[in-house]
Amino acid sequence: MGLKDRLLQAKCKVGVHSGEWQQLAAGSCDEQRTCAHCGEVSNRTSHHLSDWAYSDDPAAPACTRERQCQRCPHVEQEVKHTMEFRYDYPGRHEVCRQRLDCTRCGFTEGTTHLNHHWDKGVVSSDDGGYRLRKIYTCLNCKARIPRATDGIPPYAHSHDYL
Repeated sequence: MGLKDRLLQAKCKVGVHSGEWQQLAAGSCDEQRTCAHCGEVSNRTSHHLSDWAYSDDPAAPACTRERQCQRCPHVEQEVKHTMEFRYDYPGRHEVCRQRLDCTRCGFTEGTTHLNHHWDKGVVSSDDGGYRLRKIYTCLNCKARIPRATDGIPPYAHSHDYL
């Protein structure tokens, strides 16, 4: 027995067999192979699935996707929401209030939060000019927020609650 044969036997001992998978019956996804080196018979089910597509079934929820085996009747299903941020929810600063909503079925994720779009700020003084500060204004809802001139400005798209 040569080195090559011993290496092939070692592969089989750790479960790495070789051989061609053969379909057991037409229209079936059950396959079998016989190892070319040790003769062990292995079985598996190997579906040949289509790409995911939203279901045409009117009884299925709008976000149900499915893929079908091209050889047997096996079908896999999943729920896949198409999430986008939507604005204009009632409440204070409504044009800056957003939440993740599904565009297909209306499913919502989480609670609403604010997403202001702040300008670059205007320097202002109070107390007769003794304390300088910068006033930032939201470009959408006109909310205003003061910051010290040497402080950190709000982020361009911050979630500051006012």
